[in-house]
Amino acid sequence: MTHPTRPICKMLWHDYSRVSKIAAEDQIFSSEDINKTVEQIELLDYHEERSFRGIKFACYRAGHVLGAAMFMINIGGIRVLYTGDYSREEDRHLPQAEIPNVRIHVLIVESTYGVMNHEPREQREMRFTNSVHQIVRQGGKCLLPVFALGRAQEILLILEDYWERNSDLHEIPIFYNSPMATKCLRIFETYTNMCSASVQEQANRCNNPWVLKYIQNMPDRHSFAQLESEIGACVVLAAPGMLQSGASRELFESWAPEKKNGVIVTGYSVPGTLANELKSDPETVTLNDGRKVNVRATVKFMSFSAHSDYNQTSEFIRRLKANVVASSLSGASADSFHRTH
Repeated sequence: MTHPTRPICKMLWHDYSRVSKIAAEDQIFSSEDINKTVEQIELLDYHEERSFRGIKFACYRAGHVLGAAMFMINIGGIRVLYTGDYSREEDRHLPQAEIPNVRIHVLIVESTYGVMNHEPREQREMRFTNSVHQIVRQGGKCLLPVFALGRAQEILLILEDYWERNSDLHEIPIFYNSPMATKCLRIFETYTNMCSASVQEQANRCNNPWVLKYIQNMPDRHSFAQLESEIGACVVLAAPGMLQSGASRELFESWAPEKKNGVIVTGYSVPGTLANELKSDPETVTLNDGRKVNVRATVKFMSFSAHSDYNQTSEFIRRLKANVVASSLSGASADSFHRTH
């Protein structure tokens, strides 16, 4: 794996081990297992070629999350490129997936979005920041359920830039609540050289792009509950992204009944989760314990997905000119994609 992927894996594995530790016999793997695994990881750089029993392989930047890689396998002169999750959109914190400058014979490409296209990035950012601004302008609290890695860093940079450009927002706090938030930012600090050109330019000006002026770690839930009434308008990024438990769920239950507040879901939501249920615009939601919560707050969905859409995938396929193209995703979206090619 690439260099940033190792600390990311270690962090995510330890977090999973922690939250799934119900009883020793139910635990899939322990901290000791994780440490043993981490010791066996072999690291490689983008474009660095390795060989194993005559099979050559190298990895290329995928643009999905920090350190994400597409792998190219060379067997007897036949090159197979497997993209995995990738994105050809350059965003604020990561460069886009690169296009290998060698002949590709077989391309196995992600097609998560099939024939769907993303909203243009500038348009999506403007809609997002306008929505956040509107909520806090009316004295409301804005909840942004996020995943700890990837899109959270993108949204942090968007908010930081928008707050800097709007002086009327300077006194309105932005809190980041995630057990892994600080660890994630430390990893991004370490590997800033693998981030977007704009992040690197800021770093070259001797400014740490991950020391954020307007965003602060959220106090523990008990302390924050005591401060809520005094704080007034605020923005909180909280995990998990699908509102199924934890801080984001608690804040939703507390803030949803108030009309001036707002919830903006920025990522994918799995059917059966609270975030997905909110898509039907319900007046109330029933929690697992039977309690009902009135939903009077504004609820919006804005996808900040780091997956290639139809236009990006089509262009990627055309530019590579591979002899054989296959999808790495089965299902309706892949079927619809193939029917158009």
